[in-house]
Amino acid sequence: MPVEKTPKFTDLHEQVFVYLDNHPYGTKLVELGQEFRLPRIMIARVLTELIAENMVEKQELLYFARR
Repeated sequence: MPVEKTPKFTDLHEQVFVYLDNHPYGTKLVELGQEFRLPRIMIARVLTELIAENMVEKQELLYFARR
C-alpha cells in the first residue's frame, strides 16, 4: 500500500532526486544525510520510496538517479 506524502515530504523526494541527478557518479547515504542535515533513517525512507517508484537505483553503497 503506497504511503501518502505530505507536500513537504514530496519536496524532499524531489530535492533528493535532483541532488542525485547532479551527481552522476553516485552518492552514499551518509553524504545525503549530511547534505540535507537529516537523520540517515529519514533519507533511507525517501530513497526506498524513490527506488520503488523506479526513479533511483542502488549499486553497492551508492545511489544514482535513473534517467
